[in-house]
Amino acid sequence: MVERLGMRRIRLHDLRHTWATLALQAGVPLKVVSERLGHATTAVTADTYSHVAPGMQTDAAERVAALIFGSALVVLRGSSRVNAGQRSGRRSDQAVGSPR
Repeated sequence: MVERLGMRRIRLHDLRHTWATLALQAGVPLKVVSERLGHATTAVTADTYSHVAPGMQTDAAERVAALIFGSALVVLRGSSRVNAGQRSGRRSDQAVGSPR
């Protein structure tokens, strides 16, 4: 049936790898993914699925920045950059949490 539909064969291991990659991209904690896969340590999982990390690094940085700056997050669009401090009325040299 696989050949008739023009699909390529995949192994169960490929499905396992796909599940882990999608789970990490969906934000499932590394510890949970590691346990579901039966890895001895999270280091094994992290090393195996490090290719997922680049996009997740940016997402993580943006999430934490949103917690710190609220909705006045640094926005990058193409080559234009809007500073979070400018959007919030805070001077760029003024510390977060200090009075205006």
